[in-house]
Parts: sequence; C-alpha cells; structure tokens
Amino acid sequence: PPQVPCLKAVAPPMYLAKDEKLPLALSLSFGLQHMLAMCVGIATSGGMLHANEACWSFRYDSELCDRQSFLVSCSWLASGLLTIIQVFRLRIVGTPYSIGTGLVSVMGTSFTFLPMGQAMITNYIEDAKATGDPRCLPNMPYKDTDTLVTDCQGVGVEAYGKFLGTAAVASLFEILIALTFNKKIVREKMFPPVVVGMAVLMIGGALISGGMKYFGGGVFCAQNMLSRSASFGGPQICNESGEVMLAFGAGQYWGLGLSVVLMGILIQMLGSPYLKSTFLFWSMMFGCLVSAIATYKDPATGETLGYWTDTRISNAPVFTFFWSEIQFTPGFAIEYFLPLLICSFITTAETIGDVKMTAKFSKVTDEAEIIARQQGGVLADGVNSIIACLCGSPPN
Repeated sequence: PPQVPCLKAVAPPMYLAKDEKLPLALSLSFGLQHMLAMCVGIATSGGMLHANEACWSFRYDSELCDRQSFLVSCSWLASGLLTIIQVFRLRIVGTPYSIGTGLVSVMGTSFTFLPMGQAMITNYIEDAKATGDPRCLPNMPYKDTDTLVTDCQGVGVEAYGKFLGTAAVASLFEILIALTFNKKIVREKMFPPVVVGMAVLMIGGALISGGMKYFGGGVFCAQNMLSRSASFGGPQICNESGEVMLAFGAGQYWGLGLSVVLMGILIQMLGSPYLKSTFLFWSMMFGCLVSAIATYKDPATGETLGYWTDTRISNAPVFTFFWSEIQFTPGFAIEYFLPLLICSFITTAETIGDVKMTAKFSKVTDEAEIIARQQGGVLADGVNSIIACLCGSPPN
C-alpha cells in the first residue's frame, strides 16, 4: 500500500486463514464492506439496465419499465440467499461431489449475461412494433407525462422471461462441468490456467471500466454518451444522482468520486491494519457523507439541488419478495441459446479463477483441496444461476 516516507511504516492489511476466528465486530465490518461494494453492481446488472431497455419513448413496455425497482429487489434477494449456498459448503452424500466453496465467495448477478438480456428485450419490442403486435397500443401515456407513445404492454416482460428461461438451460453447462471437473482433461484442456487467468484479468478490467462509468455520472449515461451526441448533437444527461442532472463526466461527479478515492489512499497511508482491511467501507461512507452535505446550484434556475432524494424509497413497498409484483414466465429462445451458452462458459472460467484466488488468499495451499473447492464453486454457481432465473433474477 502507499506509504508516507517520513512516517513509521504501518503493518499491511490482514490476510486471514479460512478457519481463523474473528471478533464479531470485525466480521460484521468485513461483511458490510462486501455488501456495500457489490450492492450497486448487482442493482445495475440485476434488473436496472434490463428494464431500462423498455423505458424509452420509442421502445416502451410499461409493464416491465414500471417493475424496474422490483427487478433490483429480486436480484438483491437472490444474491443474498444464494451466497449462503456458496459459502456454506455441503457434501453430497454418496458422491465425491460438494456444492459450495466453503470460502468467502459472494454471489451476485453476472454482467456477462447483461448484453444478451438487453438485446432480447430490445429486439422483441422492436419486432412487435414492426409486425403490428396487438399488444402494442398507440397513443398511450409515457410514464407520468402527457407525451403519447406506443406502449407494447407485456412484450418486454415476455422477452425477459425467455431470457431467464434460456439462461437457466444454458446454466446446465456449469453443472455438467462441475460433475466432470475431477477429470484432468476438463481442467487442463477446457479451462487451462492461461484461460482462467485471462478470465480473472478481464473481471478486473471490467470492474475498472464500470468504476470509470460511475465516476463520470453513471453506467447508463456513459454507455449512451457517443450515440446521444451522434443522434441529437448533445451530451447524455445523467439522472442517477438525486436532483442533480449533469452531462456525463461533469466535474461535480468527478469531485464526489475523488472524495472516495482520496479517503481510501489516506487510510492506506496512515491507517491501522484493521482500517486498511476495511478501507472500502470507510471510503464509501465518507463519499456518502460528502454527497449528503454537498449541493448544486442550477445556473439556469438558481435552484439549489441535492445529490440525495427519497423518492424511490418513499414509493417502494414496505416488503417485497420474489413473484409478488409480477411473474416472469420462463420461456426458451433457440436463436439466443448459443450466445447464452458462451456466456455460461465464460462465467465458468471466471468462477474457477475466482475460487483459486480466494483459496490462495484464504491460505488454502493443498492442490487437491483447491480443485475440490473449485468443483463445489462451479456446481453451486450453476445451480444458483438456475434458481436465480426461476426467482426473476439474471444468472449469478
């Protein structure tokens, strides 16, 4: 970690063995840090960007668009519950197999499947409009405005259901790999170290890319910045920071992001081993504090705007659960099966690499035990992905 040359060296962050006992406060800090670090990513890939494809005025399905928050809730619920299966390793009686890694392997919706889900929703709605599907009703109100658009009610919901069903079938590939993972030919020919290593490297690259998008104002406006400029001649406005809506890359967004980064660097330079191990938590809390205090004065209206609003919380139900608001009927789209099968192969490689690195930093050194935990991790990932799809969440 970075170190101030003139100060006494501080002990590095703690690396804890698999079965090492931890005080309750320390365990809670580590768990909360993991949860906060993953929360936004799960929301984004778990439903926010899927449902958003049905929220455009030119491509609208009110049934799916209005359930955006519900999809996020399903993804959070599924990721939390399925993490229990992955973390608590269970031996399958009468077999050499296990399910779960028994390590700190937190489940979350996979960004790998996101582009395919978005493409299916987009294509189904556009095809329905082009072919005159009776579900596409003209002159319908767009969200809460007076604008009238064509509302393809239920088409996006059908597309999302077929995405979930096809992805669940593709996830059977992971289960097959897990059941044959003890064979050397599967490990060395299908998933050699160079492939698994590149998968882990690409995970890091994708996280950096996602971080830069959030740094500039949000994933949606980052991904649509160039297309918006080319089509309409203006920047894409970000709407993920409360009342403040600025163009992607605005200095205000960078300032908030830098407050988190600089606090993290400061903790790594001066903090104790405990603070260094939980620096993400403290950095994010500092960023939240800064964003809660900071305001933005709109130069056009002179109005003072805040980065926090309680609109979504106020509109959200007190309690929700899978299938409580809408049921996505699982379907199967043969034309999308091969791309989703490739996605499943990629997530299998990611899982194998993730478990190996987690085992390394958990001080698990026996190669046979690492292979056994990789098998359990891949099996749990396949089973969990199928369960997630049945619960209305994209694969984990």
